[in-house]
Amino acid sequence: MFELAITRLLMEVPMPWLNIKVVYMAPIKALCSQRFDDWKEKFGPIGLSCKELTGDTVVDDLFEIHHAHIIITTPEKWDSMTRRWKDNSIVQLVRLFLIDEIAEWLSDGKMPAVCLKVDEDQRPVKLRKIVLGFPCSDSQTEFKFDLTLNYKIASVIQAYSDQKPVLVFCATRKGVQQAASVLSKDAKFLLSVEQKQRLQKSANSLKDSKLRDLLMYGLAYHHAGMEVSDRKIIEGAFTAGDLPVLLVSILMSI
Repeated sequence: MFELAITRLLMEVPMPWLNIKVVYMAPIKALCSQRFDDWKEKFGPIGLSCKELTGDTVVDDLFEIHHAHIIITTPEKWDSMTRRWKDNSIVQLVRLFLIDEIAEWLSDGKMPAVCLKVDEDQRPVKLRKIVLGFPCSDSQTEFKFDLTLNYKIASVIQAYSDQKPVLVFCATRKGVQQAASVLSKDAKFLLSVEQKQRLQKSANSLKDSKLRDLLMYGLAYHHAGMEVSDRKIIEGAFTAGDLPVLLVSILMSI
């Protein structure tokens, strides 16, 4: 939808699009980073410059914005930038303001904003849902039960993955790392020689030593507390199909 809105704006404004700016705003930095990588590849070839401005980027904000067509940012970064500007000439060039995850921002604290749900039968790629139940005794705390589920992941993957890449969602960053540690001992993933070579190359570039070791088992974790460079390496390996299993925090799923 956002890309269609940008395309419509480009059709309404004559080239070379010197005096237009599009602002895309998302609640978390990881979502901004994903959108930046995607749109840089899509809009770059037609002459549009994309700039990512979040707490993870180290740039001259004003200079970067002057030369950007599409600005990708978080609410906090946009607010801190615009408060420092002495004039509003740049803001006047904004022709399109895109806000992602708007349902969360418009909630009343008790429930998110009302939205329309498209029936799952309309999905272009069909999904198969499988629900598995595991017993929890009365004497077992929720924390301990959550830990025991880590030991169920390997068998579930082996039963249903069909040797295809797998995403495992966990509730917290710590949960992601704990699950990855257990899975590295419980599961063995078949890797081709070429896969191992590419994963080794990726591992050599990682700053996180634990993540580096896990990668050679064919699995990795991904959460908002990671180094930006490490996140991009892991995302690239999973997208390329070299990483059999990726464990992510629920927040990163959006």
